[in-house]
This record gives sequence, C-alpha cells and structure tokens, in this order.
Amino acid sequence: MSPLIQAAFAGRAALALAALALVLSAAPLAHAQQAPAAAVSPRALALGGDLAKLLNDEETTRLQTRKMIRETVPAAFNANPDIAALEKLYPGMIKYVVDRMEPEIMRQTLVSLPQLWARLGAIYASALNEAELTEVSGFFHRPVGQKLVQIMTSEMDFSAALTRMLAANDETVKTSDLDAAQRAALPELMRNISRQEGTEILRFASTPAGQKLRELRPKLLQVAAEWSNESDPAEDALIEKIVEEAMTEFVEKTGAKQ
Repeated sequence: MSPLIQAAFAGRAALALAALALVLSAAPLAHAQQAPAAAVSPRALALGGDLAKLLNDEETTRLQTRKMIRETVPAAFNANPDIAALEKLYPGMIKYVVDRMEPEIMRQTLVSLPQLWARLGAIYASALNEAELTEVSGFFHRPVGQKLVQIMTSEMDFSAALTRMLAANDETVKTSDLDAAQRAALPELMRNISRQEGTEILRFASTPAGQKLRELRPKLLQVAAEWSNESDPAEDALIEKIVEEAMTEFVEKTGAKQ
C-alpha cells in the first residue's frame, strides 16, 4: 500500500484509544501491580467485547473515518509533486478523487471493525475482572464518558503522523503516531469540560479499574497500530484502481470543457 493510500487508514487506529486519552494521561498515579495471568471467563470476554464496541461503535468509526479521509488524504495528495501539479492544471481533481475513494475505504474499515473489537475485548477481559469491566462500562455510558468519547474522536490530529510518513516514505503507522495524535486532542478536551466533569474523570482515573486501564495503554496502542497497518493486497489494489480511474475521469471531463 502506498503512503498516499495508507494515510487514509491512519486515523482509524485512533478509535481504539480516543476515549481513554484523558483517563490514561491523567496526573501520575500509583503503578498498578501486575496480577498473575488467570483464566478469562466467558462473561469477562463478553463484557470486554461490549466495552470495545462501546468505545469504538460503528457510528463513531464512520464519523472518524470520514474526517480522516477528508483531512489526511487531500494533504497526502498535495504533498506529492506530480499530483499537486495535476491539481494546478485541473483544479478540483483531488476532491473528486477523494470523494470517489471514500465509500470503499469506509467499507473496508467497517468490515474490519469486529476484528478490533475482538482484540481489544480480549485485552480488557484479561486485565480487568468482571466488576471492573462493569464499572468502566458504566463510566463511559454516563454523560461525561460519552462527552469524552465525542470530543476525543472528533479532535484527533494526525497531521504530524502524516508529515512523518511522507517524509520517510514510511507506510507504517507507529504507536508514537497514535500517542501524539491522541495527546493533540487534549487541549480541546480541557477547554470543553467543566470543573465538575474534570473531577469526575479524575476520580474514575484514580480507581483500581482506572489505574489498570492506564497500565494497558501500551498494549492498546500496539493493537491499534497493528490493526491500522494490516492490509489486503486485493483491497489495496481496488483503491489504487479507483484513484487511477477517478483521476482519468476528472482530467477527461475537465479537458473536454476547456
């Protein structure tokens, strides 16, 4: 997958972590003790899966993917000298191409979403007991938890990651990219939460469940990065074909009018 196409998928990894950003980036907390690995009950797996779906539901994924496609892909195209030159000759071409790409990228992302739910659900279930999973789910069902999800998923900024990828000709989304994109949204979150909401968030972060979530952050980042970087050659080829055909169509249509 070329960096230009990979950029379209970079943002989806953020969905795995967005809602936990402030909780996991709160003031230093006591280091949670790693408990010995224990068998995970079917109920815990179910609760973990439900939590993963809650934090990465289809509608949120759809909105975040659309945002990333419309913001990162045009920037990636404009950074390519050849495509930028074509855009100057045929103004509007990049938007036309991005509009044509979006449905297929969206389809591929939503199809892969259950894989993310399963992987994150297993991590949650292995680290938190059933009572803690219920507690975490309850927090994110409350208005303050829902607000946290909404703001963080809408304010993620992958511009730094995109710049790095293009400069290095690197197709891989790194955990550091996700960390930076996540933290970039925190100022906007802080501007939009009340003192009471901030207190409620920090209170949750200081609970044993909140501390365990903080300890999970490296694993969550890794899973999100791996999920984002996975690709299917046939699906990649389809997107490349859509891009090529859309460019040709736009040039032909625009050329005919000139």
